[in-house]
Amino acid sequence: VSFSAGIKVRFLLGGRHGEFKFLPPPGYAPCYEAVLPKEKLKVEHSREYKQERTYTRDLLGPTVSLTQAAFTPIPVDTSQIVLPPHLERIREKLAENIHELWVMNKIELGWQYGPVRDDNKRQHPCLVEFSKLPEQERNYNLQMSLETLKTLLALGCHVGISDEHAEDKVKKMKLPKNYQLTSGYKPAPMDLSFIKLTPSQEAMVDKLAENAHNVWARDRIRQGWTYGIQQDVKNRRNPRLVPYTLLDDRTKKS
Repeated sequence: VSFSAGIKVRFLLGGRHGEFKFLPPPGYAPCYEAVLPKEKLKVEHSREYKQERTYTRDLLGPTVSLTQAAFTPIPVDTSQIVLPPHLERIREKLAENIHELWVMNKIELGWQYGPVRDDNKRQHPCLVEFSKLPEQERNYNLQMSLETLKTLLALGCHVGISDEHAEDKVKKMKLPKNYQLTSGYKPAPMDLSFIKLTPSQEAMVDKLAENAHNVWARDRIRQGWTYGIQQDVKNRRNPRLVPYTLLDDRTKKS
């Protein structure tokens, strides 16, 4: 594309680069919102040309390749996995305990219950007992629990029950009073402090965490969500829609 000398090009950088006089079109975002975590937006001159036999010159862009141009989550294929009856029985227990751990982590980060999610005020409507979750969220937790168990089997793990009465022996964590929400609900995940994982089991935990992230990201992308440097529910942008390796430790924990 060629321009005359009087043409001006405006880069919609946004962020800390000043207020917009010319806003992006509806549905579009400024360039800086596409920058991946820990990376900086740079605008550089390019003086490299490609000479063709037709004596035309093409202006080339930067020759440095991007480490991650597009994120396409690929979860483990569990479509052919069927859970045995003994794992079906613990699916809901697993989903409930995962929810209790999630609530505990949210409270540690300063979140409280709110009827509508508000990241600025740190309020979330799912900070309730598992049985009181909205049906959609409860079903999602059950589905993630199912996927976790099926993924273990797909990765070649053997999951059995060594003690039929183990459920009766499991103790709950007794958290301090500051974990109690205004509704009176205080999370009580299972106390697993006595369980020690082997190095191979630790590696499997990382694989499960990465796969759970890929399942979540795949579902969000199917719903029309894209990456954005900040959470934007209206325009369906989420800063977590990146490869698992680019997530910070706090996000991985939550």
